[in-house]
Amino acid sequence: MHLMAIDTYILSNPDLRKLKLICINMNHETLEVISRSIVNSKIQSLALDQNQLRDNGAATVANIITQTKTLSKLKLDSCEIKLVGMMKILDALKLNSSIVKFKAAGNHFQASRRMLAIIGDLVVYHNRTLRFLNLSLHD
Repeated sequence: MHLMAIDTYILSNPDLRKLKLICINMNHETLEVISRSIVNSKIQSLALDQNQLRDNGAATVANIITQTKTLSKLKLDSCEIKLVGMMKILDALKLNSSIVKFKAAGNHFQASRRMLAIIGDLVVYHNRTLRFLNLSLHD
């Protein structure tokens, strides 16, 4: 699907609640372009699995997380995100109480002490609505 077609589709469908952009060869630049439309929509479930988002795309996802009020489910499986990018997303989740399910399995990071501390802090103190968190290396 062409980039402008995605953006137009999101903007022209105010009742859109679920958006799956899986394995469409999306990179962080593509996501950056459509991120404003995602934030301004009423999308509740967003799946960006199997795209080459990497850490720059993770930063864009973090911005989406901090700006959206309707997103409740987010999937980022196999998006080539490393530790730096995942930390940005986890920090953003601290500021969002609408997300109840977050899955990012199959990415390229290993848990560090700081990451585990952020996850604990996130669950205990910040995002008490988060009910499902999967950051495993395998699906």
